[in-house]
Amino acid sequence: IAAMHRVDVIYPPLIVIAAIALWMVVYESGVHATIAGVIVGLLTPARPIQTELEAEEIVDVLENRGDLRADEVRASARLIGGSVSACDRLIDAVHPWTSYLIVPVFALGNAGIELSGGAFTDPSDILVGVGFALVVGKLVGITAFSWIAVRLGLGRLPDGAGWPHIIGVGALAGIGFTVSLFITGLAFDSAALQDDAKIGVLAASVTAAVLGAVLIGVADRRRPDPVPDAERIGQAGTSS
Repeated sequence: IAAMHRVDVIYPPLIVIAAIALWMVVYESGVHATIAGVIVGLLTPARPIQTELEAEEIVDVLENRGDLRADEVRASARLIGGSVSACDRLIDAVHPWTSYLIVPVFALGNAGIELSGGAFTDPSDILVGVGFALVVGKLVGITAFSWIAVRLGLGRLPDGAGWPHIIGVGALAGIGFTVSLFITGLAFDSAALQDDAKIGVLAASVTAAVLGAVLIGVADRRRPDPVPDAERIGQAGTSS
């Protein structure tokens, strides 16, 4: 990976292949395979090959030409792509796979529990407590402390975001997979209690995901359309 960066070759599929090969070697050596991920993360360049100014110059040249050849387009695309770091490009390439496939499969595979209807028809106090803490506790806690921080002047809401968005984000924070499932093994010695807690985590994660998606979707629909810069400038000139 470092050698590819040295010769200005940043191609996410090659980095993924190298990462998989390293993971297999580390796994077969008996060392914990997560070390491979740490190594790949440290070796993946966080600085782009090209600067944004150089990329803008290439775009300006392309805009003033109408007789581009295919090889020139490919070369320009490669140079413009170099203005984005290998780290950002790799994250963009693997994010859908890690978020929607690998992490859920990993969480379910390592939960080690048997889901049955009895767990929900007669839920234990542990299951209810864990689920309530993730779904309600995260939503209320994040929203409340964000409101306090804004009121005290310690921060401000991001541009284009309102309190409905913060509430939605607080709900999404209730999604708990790897760390939450890991903590259950540290918090409870009884296997039965661990299973109840894990079921609570999984049920709360699904509930929080659906609730957060609905809240953010509603917040986006209620948000007014942004005023274009030209129109805003015109309104300011008229009012003055």
